[in-house]
Amino acid sequence: MKLPDEKAQYLQITQSHNQQDYFMHTILNTVDSLVVVLDPHCHIVLFNTACERLTGYTFAEVKGKNVDSFLLPEEAQCIVNCIKARTTGKQTFYWRGRDGGKHLIEWTYAHLTDAQGQPQFYVGTGNDITEAIKAKKALQASETRFRELFHNANDAIFVASVKDGIFSNYLEVNDTACEKLGYTRAELLQMSPVTIPRKQETSRKQKQGNLSVSASFEVMLMTKDGRAIPFEHNAHLFEIDGQTFCIAVARDVSDRKQIEDTLRQSEECYRRLVELSPDAIFVHSERKIVFANSACAKLLRAVSEHWLIGRKIDEIIHPDYLDAINQRIELLTHGQMPQPYLEQIIRCYDGTEQEFEATSSYLFYNGQPSIQVIYRDITRKNRLQQEALRASKLHSIGSLAGNIAHEFNNQLTVILGNLSIAQLYATKQPKLQKVLENADKASGQARALTQQLLTYARGGQPVKQVTNLRSLLFKCTDHLLHNERFTCDFKIPGDLLMVAVDEDQVYHAISNILANAQQAMPEGGTIYIAAENVTTEEMPLPPELNVPYVKVSITDEGPGIPAQNMDHIFDPFYSTKPDGNGLGLPTSYSIINKHGGYLLAESIVGEGATFTIYLPTVAHTPAVTKHEDEKTAASLEHVLLMDDDEDVLAVTQEMLTLLGHTVITAKHGAEALQLYQEADRMGMPFSLVILDLFVKDGMGGKETLHQLLVLNPQVRAIVTSGYFSDPIMANFQQYGFCGCIPKPFTMEELNQVLEARA
Repeated sequence: MKLPDEKAQYLQITQSHNQQDYFMHTILNTVDSLVVVLDPHCHIVLFNTACERLTGYTFAEVKGKNVDSFLLPEEAQCIVNCIKARTTGKQTFYWRGRDGGKHLIEWTYAHLTDAQGQPQFYVGTGNDITEAIKAKKALQASETRFRELFHNANDAIFVASVKDGIFSNYLEVNDTACEKLGYTRAELLQMSPVTIPRKQETSRKQKQGNLSVSASFEVMLMTKDGRAIPFEHNAHLFEIDGQTFCIAVARDVSDRKQIEDTLRQSEECYRRLVELSPDAIFVHSERKIVFANSACAKLLRAVSEHWLIGRKIDEIIHPDYLDAINQRIELLTHGQMPQPYLEQIIRCYDGTEQEFEATSSYLFYNGQPSIQVIYRDITRKNRLQQEALRASKLHSIGSLAGNIAHEFNNQLTVILGNLSIAQLYATKQPKLQKVLENADKASGQARALTQQLLTYARGGQPVKQVTNLRSLLFKCTDHLLHNERFTCDFKIPGDLLMVAVDEDQVYHAISNILANAQQAMPEGGTIYIAAENVTTEEMPLPPELNVPYVKVSITDEGPGIPAQNMDHIFDPFYSTKPDGNGLGLPTSYSIINKHGGYLLAESIVGEGATFTIYLPTVAHTPAVTKHEDEKTAASLEHVLLMDDDEDVLAVTQEMLTLLGHTVITAKHGAEALQLYQEADRMGMPFSLVILDLFVKDGMGGKETLHQLLVLNPQVRAIVTSGYFSDPIMANFQQYGFCGCIPKPFTMEELNQVLEARA
């Protein structure tokens, strides 16, 4: 039966559309790219298989839902804006999957419009670039690390390409190559391994059996100014993507060649040379010492250099380094070049172990193949590194401790102030008075701990005066002389040079060390205290000042400090004692450091511990006797009190009021200035100003006083702060203040300051 023409045409069109839909559906679900189609309201119309794999959701689950369910909140609005603006092009967004994972997608967007040009659909195709971005960042990081290693290497490095056996100009050279040869990088890149100026190639040694692959040789390269430098040249060929490259590492062996040339002249000249060397040098053959200089005997704690002859090197090699030493001997014996420095521990003949830096080279001694070893004491270098690390650590932790202690001082000010006030009201109540006294005593202990924290944190700003350290040492040990369990052995000469120190702080530092010695000997014992003048050359670390120093050593007879604890004894809050707070020795270290000195510790387990203090000396200046006028009781004051802590402000105001003064308060500098000016206008000027040094959200005491001095150059101001170690607190007169009172303080202490400034 033949269908009418219109129906036949309709079926044909329908069939054609179905075929097209199937065709498009197959393509969209076959491609690896993400394809998503949205309607003008951002609802999902199409979601291909790639989208399902990425998100873990099926098309059926997300059909008709808003696309913002896959987007981060801050990106959802951006999609809405793009659709409204009919934006096309590329954008990058994060998509979230069912498992919560984020994928960075690079999207390409386009609009589909109807016959009237109205937007009908919003089509996005995207690719997951998450891993690509990670790989790119990793590659960039790797390249950065390589370039840092390349340019910071101690050896000169050259890279060139090779084609048909011909070297190109250098593709890259490192900073060391430019520095050693005196050329700029641009000048060296105009040269090649063939054309670079050289004097001669002294020797060549093949590696891995194939000279064309890897080779080692010595060569004299010429610098730009005409000098010849011997280099140990190690070259290696390698391939990347079918292209051949050559990398050469050149080590400047000028120092070694100079030594070798000198040694070749004569063994007698060699003997004279090494005997003058401050480094320990010895020669061994078949693992027996055949020559040693006097510095070697001193370093190894031997009777003499002659006593060492014939002794086996195994006696001084620490077991932990035996394999490394044997490997170095094997390399040298088989003709390898002198080995680089190796840090190692050796066992001295007195039983001690020391850390040294060693290098070795191959030579003939008395006609026999031998190995020369040079030991260099690196105790000084390691101490410098430890001091630098400790200083950095103490600075960061000290800042934290200082801030905590400052805040704690504010709270203690409130506590001590209120206790002082309460004690006034409880004079006729003995039981209450006793309770308040106990609370005041405990608060005082808390204040001492806080001050110790602050002293550790900043070392305290020392108020120095010329001091006889001999007298101070006897003063520090006075309590020991009255303790029958302990005795003191003094070796303090009468000609000890004078030092400029803050006596209270240094007394505190030495007392902490003595307390540590007492705790190390619970059954009692002898504490050895010695002092002497030393020169800068005798210092274990580079001194800050080019002046003689006084060295003070305090030694106990305790069990010693284990090696694993030595690196931590000056660390804050580190203590091996159950009841210790770990602040004693760190505080001593901080105080001595603040005085331009050093505090070092040494110990051998079973033989006690020694703490050594170095302090710079000063020329003796007679003390000036000050004749002060007789002080009278403080007159009543009209006080302007500024503090940003409301509790501190309230309790200080109450204490001043109870002392008979009138008080007006301000919370910051701007308010204090306004009140000061108003009081002047009203004819009721303030006779005293008390200013908190630090204000969190306003002008502090230093800046406020500067403004007040403009208004009245005769203003009387007292500074107060929880940072008692601040330079302004230590030298308040230099900043225009007439007095200072560190927090926390009691009513009695506050009154004493007012009386002193009356």
